[in-house]
Parts: sequence; C-alpha cells; structure tokens
Amino acid sequence: MYKIIVILWFSSLLLLNSCSPKPFIVEGRHLKVLPDSVFAKKNLRYLKITDTNIDSLPEKIGALKQLRTLYSYDNALKYIPSTIKELTKLKALVLFGLPIDTLPIEIGELKQLETLVIARNRIKYLPFFLKKLPKLKILNINDNRIRELSSKSLIWELTNIEKIYARGNKLYSLPKKINSLKKLKSLGLSRNYLEEDFIEMLNPDSLQNLNTLYLDKNRIHTISSHLCQFTKLQTLNLAENFITTISDSIGHLKKLEFLYLNGNPSLVKLPSSVGQLKNLTFLDISHTSLKELPSSISQLKKLENIYINNTNIKKLPSNIWKLRKLQTFGLAKTYITQLDKHFFRLKKLRYLNLRGLSISELPKEIRQLKNLRTLILSDTKLTSLPKEIGQLKKLEKLCIDGSSIKKLPNFLHKLPNLKEVWISRKQANLNRKIRHLIDYPVFVRDANPELF
Repeated sequence: MYKIIVILWFSSLLLLNSCSPKPFIVEGRHLKVLPDSVFAKKNLRYLKITDTNIDSLPEKIGALKQLRTLYSYDNALKYIPSTIKELTKLKALVLFGLPIDTLPIEIGELKQLETLVIARNRIKYLPFFLKKLPKLKILNINDNRIRELSSKSLIWELTNIEKIYARGNKLYSLPKKINSLKKLKSLGLSRNYLEEDFIEMLNPDSLQNLNTLYLDKNRIHTISSHLCQFTKLQTLNLAENFITTISDSIGHLKKLEFLYLNGNPSLVKLPSSVGQLKNLTFLDISHTSLKELPSSISQLKKLENIYINNTNIKKLPSNIWKLRKLQTFGLAKTYITQLDKHFFRLKKLRYLNLRGLSISELPKEIRQLKNLRTLILSDTKLTSLPKEIGQLKKLEKLCIDGSSIKKLPNFLHKLPNLKEVWISRKQANLNRKIRHLIDYPVFVRDANPELF
C-alpha cells in the first residue's frame, strides 16, 4: 500500500510539473521495443513507460525535443542511450524499479532537470554527474543499495535541492555537509540504520526550511530537545524505532501537523506538552506501551485523526470530547472497558474502531454520531446492538465478526447507505434462516471472505 501511494504521488507531481495535459502511455508486458507511434508525436511532453519488457531505449529517443517528463516504472530497461542528453527541455526523469546499477553520464547534460527519481534499482553509488544539474530540486534514491553518502558525495553540492528521499538503503550516518543544503524542505530516510547522533548533527540554524522529516524504521531511542528546535516541521515520522522518551520541548513544534510514533513498544508516556501542538491534525501512537493519554490532548483543537490501537490505555481523558474536529478514532485492542456517554459528543466522527475491546454494551448516546461511516465492533463482548445504531443514517460499514452478537438486528434495514456488514462464520450459521430477508450486503470474515 505504501508503494502504491508513493507512485501515485509521483505521478500526480510529475504531471503537474510537466505542464502536459495528457501523458502518452506505453504499457504491457507484450511490448519489447518502444513503438514507432511514440516518435510520431514530435511535440510529446510526457512519456510514461510502465510494466513492459522493453530492455532498452532506442537512440532516437533524443528526437523528442519537447519532452518534459520521461517516466519509466517496472520495466526490463537495462540500457539508456547517450542521446538522452538531447532532451534539453526535460524537467523530470523517473527511472523506477529497473535492473540497472549505473546511469549514463549524459544525464548530467540535462540542465533543466528539476526532478530525478532513480528509486528501487540496484545503484550502490551516487553518480558524479549530479553536480552538473544546477536546477535539481527533487532527488529520490529510495530502495537502492547505497551504503554511504560521505562528505565527498556530490549530493552536498546541490545547492537548490529541496527534497531528498533515501528510504530503504543501508545508511548508518550522514556527514555534516548535509547542513549546507539551505533550501532543503523534505528529508526522507526511512528504513536505514540511523541513530541519535545523526539527529544531533543536524543544524536547525542551517536547515531552517526543513518541514518534513521521515525517520521511521531506524534505530532512534529518544525525541531530544535538539530535534524540537526544528520549529518549521509539519510532518515528523518516527514510527517503528526504539523510542523510550520524548522531550517536553516537543511542544515547541508549533507548526507540526502529522506526528507518527506508532510501533515504538518501549514508549510508555506522552509529555503533557504535546497539547501545545496546536496545528496537529494527525497522531498515531498505536503499538506502544502507553498507559494513558495526557489530559492536555484535548487542547489539540485541529486534531482530525488519532490512533491508539494496541496500547495499554485503560481509560480516555474525560475531556476527550473537546476534540470537536475528530473524524477518525482507532481504539482497537486497548484495555478500555467502557466509553463514557460524553465520548459520543465527537459528532464529526466518520470512523470508529473498537475491535477487541472488553465492552459489553454501547450507550444509547451513540446515536449522536450522525456522520459515522465505519463502525468496527469485531471481537468485542457485545451481545447485542443498541437500536440507536439505526439512527446512523450515513453508516456504510459495520463489523461485528467475532463478537457475541448472535442475530442481525432488524433495524439495520433502516440504514439507507449501509454497504457492508461483516460477520463471522459462526454468526453466518446462526442467521442462515433469515438470509432471504436481508437486503444489505453481508460478508463472512474467513480465510477467504465471501458474500453471505
């Protein structure tokens, strides 16, 4: 799923940057050479080659003088001709998922190039021609085999670079020269081997424009006060590290909108200063050892999504209802045994996941969740559903599989937008006699889900 999101993001980004109303798409495993129809379009600006068996680009690729974007994704491409240097108007070059370990030096002649994506290939070293690309703003080297970006690397000479993505390599550190990239806004270093000393080496006075930092799946143990000096951060991803402590200074990140702390099993406490993150819209602290949420969480007036799944939390703060803009709440597999009636004052909720909670009843106040689209009650101790659920007219998905609910209630027929009801195999057997009376889709959750 993450890969799909990334590819879609690049596609939309490149389409916008290329100023092309419509890309010319070459697609299909039956193709082994680039068709001649491509070269009939002399004014072609966006060429997208995807999922083919084309193993080389022809020399005449250089004839596409108006090309702004060349996009190759999951092809058999092994050879890129030197004539690529003739694409003098090219602004974006994407070479994604190819069996290549080197790039032609002629790419360094593409002086208008702003975006270079050489992700998920077999590259071990950054090409030296990078320094010849004065307008380069975006460099993506995700999922290669790069072990080191030393102080001698030419990447630090890219003074106009704004975004660097180096996820899924084998990086243990980066040199101080990274601080020379004054225009850097986004830094993606997920799935490497970085530790705290890397963060402490970053200079907040030099990297004043940094607003996005992805450090998930590394070896980081603390969110230090030093990290909290990057006050322009809007996205901070530290998921799946080894974080045990968070500095009270986290409250200094006033512009933070997205905070990912999920997958840090030794994290037991959030500082109350998290309530100072006034612009936070997304918070994921799932799969941690948190025992409670600080009451200051209610001060996050812009919060729209919060996930506390698989934590040790037993009770929600009594003022949680003050999160008026909350739309998504994941509470699955926590130790919460009941929801206070004030919880249901979260009237903008669209998604509520209570999977695996030891709750035996839902209060009638659930009727207040008029905007709810998805309600997950799987693996709970519920034996019945309150009739007030029949007032949730916007409800589209209801999951009760694994609960102790035996009979599908009649009021489900009153839900005009209901598209999915999920039940277990046992529940399906118990409702077999009334199957002909059910006028909404019911799915049986099993190894191979099927329509009831």
